[in-house]
Amino acid sequence: MPALAANALSLLFTAVANTVANRRFPFGVRGPAGLRRHHAQGLIVFGAALAPTLAESRALVRQDRIHYFIGGGGFAGQAGGSSASR
Repeated sequence: MPALAANALSLLFTAVANTVANRRFPFGVRGPAGLRRHHAQGLIVFGAALAPTLAESRALVRQDRIHYFIGGGGFAGQAGGSSASR
């Protein structure tokens, strides 16, 4: 799986798990009442927080201030990641 897809998937999983935890622990909500609405609200907040981060990253790449390339997975010494670390 490419690094970008793996990162997006892990962030999505974290957002869903966070919504489950917030329903149960601070608010004491259990069961299906409001489940879809709560998850939709959580994903909206997730997207609202993620969009500016992605936009800023794209802008920095366009300005040639950071350099990223997608290589062989970027794990355990394989190619991938930031050229600044080389």
